[in-house]
Amino acid sequence: MKQVYSDTSFLMSHFINDEHTDQARRQVQGLSGPIGISRLGVLEYQNSVWRKVGFDGFGKDHAERAIREFGEQVSKGWFLLQPVDDETIWQRAMGLSTSYSSELKVRSLDILHVAIAMELAADSFWSFDQRQNALAKKAGFAIIDQ
Repeated sequence: MKQVYSDTSFLMSHFINDEHTDQARRQVQGLSGPIGISRLGVLEYQNSVWRKVGFDGFGKDHAERAIREFGEQVSKGWFLLQPVDDETIWQRAMGLSTSYSSELKVRSLDILHVAIAMELAADSFWSFDQRQNALAKKAGFAIIDQ
């Protein structure tokens, strides 16, 4: 079974309508197992949802619904919260930063997500962030065709 790790941009598109929503939902429907997520992804998703409140008619009720739906899908096993070793993630992230940050201009959180996916031995990394996808590809992951 293919092991997939999802970053926050993918989660946002899956739960909140945007230009990538249809593709995100097709990707999820095509899987035979859960999508790996991390505590970092859960925090970043929740924070991103709450930050949208007040923009483009996105209200508190929308945020609460998006967070509730995410929790329900985690409970149903569509997304699997996986524990990781912080020290191992730190070492992987430092290596990725040294190797690729000057070339790809990736952010720290992007590096941490890729390091977590490496630790979880994922085959694929699902993101709609171009720089993060470039890093994931350099790290050996299959990425979403956009």
